[in-house]
Amino acid sequence: MVRNLIDLFREIDVNNDKTLEWVEFTNHIIELGMIRRDKAFVDSIKNYYPSEIKDSKHDTEVDAMYYLPKL
Repeated sequence: MVRNLIDLFREIDVNNDKTLEWVEFTNHIIELGMIRRDKAFVDSIKNYYPSEIKDSKHDTEVDAMYYLPKL
């Protein structure tokens, strides 16, 4: 089990920097759905659009969070 998790981490960590970024994780999940052609999974991501926000470290803490029920 542990060996499988290590292999999975290495598979997802495409830039091999020993950290798992959100972009790497989400890309992995989306690619798996596309490969498997799982209709339920593909339908659930059909509205996926890449974020304009760059994947980077932030110097400040979160100032506020908002719940938007319609989204």
